[in-house]
Amino acid sequence: MTATQGECEHPECQGQLAPCSIQLSPAMLQYFTLSILETTELLRQIVQNNYKIPTLLTSLVQTFDQIPPATASKHTLILPARVLHELIVHPEAYKFACSLHLESAFPVDVCKGLGFEVILRLLGKDRKPFAGMVGSKYRALLYENQCEMKPILSTLMGKRALTGTTEAVCGSDASVRFPSLIINEISSHYSDNALSLVIVCLGSTDIRPYVKNQVKVKARRTRRAC
Repeated sequence: MTATQGECEHPECQGQLAPCSIQLSPAMLQYFTLSILETTELLRQIVQNNYKIPTLLTSLVQTFDQIPPATASKHTLILPARVLHELIVHPEAYKFACSLHLESAFPVDVCKGLGFEVILRLLGKDRKPFAGMVGSKYRALLYENQCEMKPILSTLMGKRALTGTTEAVCGSDASVRFPSLIINEISSHYSDNALSLVIVCLGSTDIRPYVKNQVKVKARRTRRAC
């Protein structure tokens, strides 16, 4: 309502209406021009990559679909107890592709309640370490040393017959290591005064279980005696 015709004579208004006095040197002009060109090229690459993403995702999904289910779950599958038992007592009924072989020296005298180490190596048919079952799980079990082997789950006193590190995983060097197995029963309570220690793979019927027969377990008196 109070505006007058023509330009305002206030200094602030005159400063806004004044023409820009900034002048770019040829070098600065060239710098800004190159920056704009580089930014434009980067934006073009981003747009092209965005177009490629759906194709890459489709290819990735197709690759996963081609993986057989058995390969993805062979190390996590746990066989039923009856199948594990049959692998141990009737190995002749199976065609094994691999077998477990003792790598460490098995103790001559095992004492009740004292841990001992067992290290096994998974070997193929060529008798060389087989690395195709890395991550597969194994379990140590205790059996009676008879013609028809029977599992021993608890002692005569009701305690677990086998404790310690009773489960192990196959390493990248095809080794299966049980650092401390503890037998809580003496072998004199059973026929032949001996027990059997068994190591079986929990997820495959292609691996022959390791069976150590005639394991003598003595009562623990003193550490020096063992």
